[in-house]
Amino acid sequence: MKTSFNLATAPLENNRRFIAGASALGILALAAMVLLSLHAVSARRANRAMHAQIDNLHSQIRISLRHQDALRTEFKSAQAEEALKRSTFLNGLIEARAFPWTKMFADLEQILPPGVRVISISPQMNRDGSVRVELLIGAVNDDQGLKFLNSMSSSPVFSQVHVTQETHPAKAPEGGDDTVLVNLEVHYSTS
Repeated sequence: MKTSFNLATAPLENNRRFIAGASALGILALAAMVLLSLHAVSARRANRAMHAQIDNLHSQIRISLRHQDALRTEFKSAQAEEALKRSTFLNGLIEARAFPWTKMFADLEQILPPGVRVISISPQMNRDGSVRVELLIGAVNDDQGLKFLNSMSSSPVFSQVHVTQETHPAKAPEGGDDTVLVNLEVHYSTS
């Protein structure tokens, strides 16, 4: 029979598993440290790029604000205000030229009874496309004036007929024998 005796003062221990586990854990920790370091460096570069972009945008905003102040000063000048008034006047003239005068005269001709004449017409185009027309008509008597008002009220192109003033002048206006003058406001449909 063979017996094995350990005569050493300290028993023999096998530390291989501990060393292997500690080495594997150390390698994982080293790899994690390298990855975190690379991530920190890339985040710092991205942060620098972001700050540079923000500084660039701030400088563009300052330039735009200076440009805006210069334009605001330029538009407040007397010359710019005069140009604005002139363009408003010219746009009004263009708008007046765009009014369908021929169509309106044709529509008035269809409803105008004998003994009634149109003395003046003043159209005003509203921003919504509707047209408000001020008319001054002359009639030989009250009946003819009333016929005109009734035919205008029943017309599909004229609406909201409103008499603003009616006068019976002692002397008829030039070119007519009108005994009744009527001022009207109506809405005219251009479509």
